[in-house]
Amino acid sequence: MIIKNNCPHEWNQSSPFVPAWAQQMPTPACSPQPEPEPVTPNPVFPATASLQMCTPIQLVQTSPTTVLVTVSIPAEAIFTLPTKALEIKRIKKNLKITQCRFFNFMPPVPGKPQDTPKLFLGGFVRKDIQYSEATRQTAHTVEGTIKDFVVDVPYSCVIDLGSTLVIPPTLFSQQLEYEFLSSKPLPSGFSPKDTLMSGDISG
Repeated sequence: MIIKNNCPHEWNQSSPFVPAWAQQMPTPACSPQPEPEPVTPNPVFPATASLQMCTPIQLVQTSPTTVLVTVSIPAEAIFTLPTKALEIKRIKKNLKITQCRFFNFMPPVPGKPQDTPKLFLGGFVRKDIQYSEATRQTAHTVEGTIKDFVVDVPYSCVIDLGSTLVIPPTLFSQQLEYEFLSSKPLPSGFSPKDTLMSGDISG
């Protein structure tokens, strides 16, 4: 047992001085903190650089520069509804196209294989899911509410248009560059028979 009176190294410090005007001020009320947002159970769909190749179902060329393409793109996604569903009532789908790029083939070059024209498609399928959620249940009845959940399922693919279409090739501008050498005299200190050779580009 230790007696405090016998501890010479122990010392006490009085509380700091608080002025009267500070003692009369009311304590500020703390503002309520916002509730954290619920974490969605749906994963983030990653984007990849490798695209699947799709074969068109039908190709109809209506003009030398117009082609109607019918294609089937398989896509799937796994997602979780925000609440437990008793029954799926209805699912509506809307197709959204955010990217449609056409790459024509290059002019034929002797001795080199020729590629086929490609069509790059990208977008998402917006699925509107209406389902029922049970809120109260008895021995013979179930009471619930109808809820709505919307999710975007992305898709992307490359469509090979084949070699049967007659599409005018896309001509790219070409620039030819020629390089020639020019001789210039060297400064003093070099041999008189030596010259400075430099290359210039003209195009």
